[in-house]
Amino acid sequence: MERSKTLLSLAVLLAVGLAQCRPSGQPPSVHSKVDDGTKTSRESKQYRGALKTAIDNAAKDELGRTLNSAERITLSGSDIQSLSRLRIAENGSLLLLDFDRAVAELYDGSGRFVRSIGSKGSSPGNYEWPSGIAQRKDGSIAICDFRVHRVNLYSAEGGFLRSFIYSPQVFSAQQMVYDSQADSFYLYGNRWQNDPSGKAVGADLIHKYSAAGEFLGSQLPFPDQGKPLNLYAYDDPAIDIASGSLYVALPFGYTVYRLTADKRASPFIADTPRAFRPPSTEMSAMKKSDLDPSELVQEWLLTWTPINALLISQDRLFLQYQTFSPLRYTIDTWSLTSGKRLATRHTNHEMMARDQEGYIYFLDNVETRGQQKYELLRAKTESL
Repeated sequence: MERSKTLLSLAVLLAVGLAQCRPSGQPPSVHSKVDDGTKTSRESKQYRGALKTAIDNAAKDELGRTLNSAERITLSGSDIQSLSRLRIAENGSLLLLDFDRAVAELYDGSGRFVRSIGSKGSSPGNYEWPSGIAQRKDGSIAICDFRVHRVNLYSAEGGFLRSFIYSPQVFSAQQMVYDSQADSFYLYGNRWQNDPSGKAVGADLIHKYSAAGEFLGSQLPFPDQGKPLNLYAYDDPAIDIASGSLYVALPFGYTVYRLTADKRASPFIADTPRAFRPPSTEMSAMKKSDLDPSELVQEWLLTWTPINALLISQDRLFLQYQTFSPLRYTIDTWSLTSGKRLATRHTNHEMMARDQEGYIYFLDNVETRGQQKYELLRAKTESL
C-alpha cells in the first residue's frame, strides 16, 4: 500500500485520516488563498493573521532591498491556479506544473504562455497527476506521474517520444531531478521496506533510473527523527543537483544529505540554526471535525518551521524555511566548498527555481495558489 504524496497534498489527506492509502481523486493543495475574511474558523484567522503580519513588515524584507535590480517576469497564463513546480530550461524557458489543474505548461523566458506539455490521461504520453518535470541535455522534457507511475518524455517541440514505468519499485514519485552527467533521473518517493513478519520498518526515498528507464538502485533511508510523529506523509523534499551530486533536505529536519554517484547518502550539513524548529506534534493529533483540511495543515505548519526549498548556484547552497518571524521565510546561504554558513536573509519571497547562468527565480506573490497573476523575480545570487 503506497503512502507517499506530495507535500501539498498528502499532508491534507493525513489531516483527514486518509494517508494510509492512495485516493482515487485529484489530491488537494494545502496552500490557502488569502480570501475576503468570510471564513471565521480560528485556524484560518491564525494563518491569515501571520500572512498579514508578514505583508505589513514587507519593508524589512532583506531580499526586497537587495533585489531592486532584479528582472520581473509576469506569467501570462490566466488559467494558472497553482504555481506548484517551476524548472528553468537551458534556453531560459519556464517549465511549470499546476497541481490544482494537474497540467504541465511551457512559458518563454519573458513569461508568455507557449503551450501545454502532454495532456491528461492514463495511457503513455498522458498523465493523471504530474508531480515532477525536468529537461534532459538533449532538450527533451520529462514528466513523472504520481498516480500512474510513469515517466513520459517529450521532444523540445512537444511531441511524445517514449515513456517508462517505475511501479515495480513500489512507490509514487513526488519529485524528479535530472542528472545531466550520467543522463539519468532521480525520483523521490517512499519505497516501503518490510521485515520478515511483513511489518513496515521504513522506506528508501531516492531511486535512480537511466534515461531509458532501467532501475539503478535506491538510497537514503527515511530518517529516524521523522518516525515518532509519523511524518512519512509529510516528507516532500527540497532537492537540487550540482556536479553529479544530489542534495536533499526533508522539511522536518535541518540536515542536507549529499548523494554522490559512487557513494551512499551522507549528511553534508547538520548544524541546526536557532531560527529552525522541528515539529513537536503529529498533525493528525490536531484533527477536529470543524476544520477545513488546508486550514488545519497551515495551522500545524505555524507550530514549526518547515524547509520548503533548496537551490544550488555556483558554490552556494541556499536553504529556505518558513518562519513567520515576522517575514514568511528565512534563507540560509552555505558554501559548498567549506560547508560553512555564509549569510542569513529574511524575506517574503519564496525560492522557486534556478537557471544555468546563476540566477535564482523568486515568487513575488505572497502565495503560490489563487493569485490573479503570478510574478517572478530573476536575480543574481551575488545579491543574497
